[in-house]
Amino acid sequence: MIKNLNLKYKILSILFIPFAGMLYFSYVFIYDKILIQREMENIEIYASYSVSISSLIHEIQKERGFSSGFLGSNGRQFGQNLKEQRLLTDREIRNLTKTIESSTASIIPEISYFEFEKFTSSLGILNEIRTSVDLLKINTKTEMEYYTFLTASLISMISELLYTNSDQQFTSMISAHINVLKIIENAGIERALLTDVFSSKTYPEDNRLRIQQLILEEKTYSNLFRSFATPEQYAFFSDNSTNENSIKVNEILKLALQNSPKALEIEPEYWFSLTTGKIDILRKVDFLISDDIMRMASEIRNKVNISAFIAISVTVIIVFVSSIVTIVLVNRIVIPLNVMVSTANSIYNGDLGKRIEINTGGEVALLANTINKMSDKLEKTIEDLRLNAQKLKISNEELEQYAYVTSHDLQEPLRKICSFSQLLANKYKGKIEEDADQMLDYIILGATRMQDLIINLLEYSRITTRGKSFEVISSEQSLNRAVENLQFPIERKSAKVTYDPLPDVLADDVQLIQIFQNLISNSLKFSGNKTPEIHISCEDKGDEVVFSVADKGIGIEEEYKERIFVVFQRLHTQKDYPGTGIGLSIAKKIVERHGGSVWFESIPGEGTTFFFSLRKTAFREYSGV
Repeated sequence: MIKNLNLKYKILSILFIPFAGMLYFSYVFIYDKILIQREMENIEIYASYSVSISSLIHEIQKERGFSSGFLGSNGRQFGQNLKEQRLLTDREIRNLTKTIESSTASIIPEISYFEFEKFTSSLGILNEIRTSVDLLKINTKTEMEYYTFLTASLISMISELLYTNSDQQFTSMISAHINVLKIIENAGIERALLTDVFSSKTYPEDNRLRIQQLILEEKTYSNLFRSFATPEQYAFFSDNSTNENSIKVNEILKLALQNSPKALEIEPEYWFSLTTGKIDILRKVDFLISDDIMRMASEIRNKVNISAFIAISVTVIIVFVSSIVTIVLVNRIVIPLNVMVSTANSIYNGDLGKRIEINTGGEVALLANTINKMSDKLEKTIEDLRLNAQKLKISNEELEQYAYVTSHDLQEPLRKICSFSQLLANKYKGKIEEDADQMLDYIILGATRMQDLIINLLEYSRITTRGKSFEVISSEQSLNRAVENLQFPIERKSAKVTYDPLPDVLADDVQLIQIFQNLISNSLKFSGNKTPEIHISCEDKGDEVVFSVADKGIGIEEEYKERIFVVFQRLHTQKDYPGTGIGLSIAKKIVERHGGSVWFESIPGEGTTFFFSLRKTAFREYSGV
């Protein structure tokens, strides 16, 4: 049908594709901006209801503190405060429930509903917990754990703001907000713990340790807040964290950590009032960041409106200019273009000897000449590549045969050396000089290690040539097979191996098992004096998936980053960590055969995470060339 069209319409047809593509992408861009605009509107609403969540967290924290004081004093103190506080808590629960139920599904992410359902489910036993507190039939630890679970669920709901936008500045501000809430929560737990201590006039050791932990966590959250917050937010936080209330609270915490008798003389009402003052000041930071989040969402929405307007304007201009260009192309270079298109199609279809022949000048002739030169070079390059590929194929086959023959021929004399050395050792051990016994042991050990090296080297050389064809397999099943193969060393070290749900991938199932087995073995070997804890997870990266194998072992120094995947490169002595030093090299070569890559991140003394990627779609297999 196209052959019967006039050349002018052929050109129009050719130009229509990029023109339509341009319009399509303009439409997608504008539509995307509209979606972002709506998203920002929803975020503004979502940020506003996070204020309601924050208020409820505050009331639950106070109820937790009063309940702890009531239990610690055996009902002698905080009774009236607790009754009044429960009314305030119930009011905030009703307000939040009403706010969320009146919101549309597009405003609140699905996972927030999940967290809210966890929260409301836990509220089902709130009256039971309150009755147990009133009757003094519940211990402080259980009571605190219940209220702490409620606040954690609410903080998780606010955390979902992180998933509503990819803007780095926006997500940093949300992270700052979350860390402020965690600081406030820690202060609330401190308030409840020591209210119980000062009410009961007893100070169990686990309470002191918990206070110490809370102080350390608060420092961590403060540092995280500093890294995410804006300079203005952090300045406001610093100014409000050095007030008289905070200083007095820190002095009492210091007495408590020192297990000072003076700490038990502090009145619980005074402590409760003091820490509540500190928390109220921290809530000012909470409100400031909430306001900043809503302001930023509004600013992003306004920027998107401007971008959408510019995109529409640019699209109109491009349509106009494209129309002018189309007219020029149709009327001035129709015939030369037809010749070049025809010749280019011939070259594309394999006729590399085809050349453009036109009788015109200017840029069109220059273009034709350039295409002819490119065709000449392409033809020569393809021929050179074909010859080189053939030579490399022959070379690889020879190298594989050489590796096989060499390993086979070397193993036989090594077996004899091992056997006869062991016979000599068994027959003459203790009958000859002590140095001779030790030398025989060295011979046996060296021959055995060389056998392992040869076997591993042969395995390494055959990864690309003896591998199976790729097919869709369950990576989770491959992991389970690897764990089964390592059952003995896992049980021997009492290791804990966990994993997230893993996807199906396009791979060689035997070699995927080997990757998991080598990486898990590496984690088991280099666990140090710790009980190994290994976790395997996976992340979808578009056209590939990235697996991670994380441990809490001895870690790897940065200076060894380039050496660790090299064949037979070892970072430790054979005595400290036995092995051939080829396991990670084999894993790397298998991953490369699958078209992926392997790398690691490590903190010495804390652990190492190895990553490797596998493609999700078919590709030309790595040949080792």
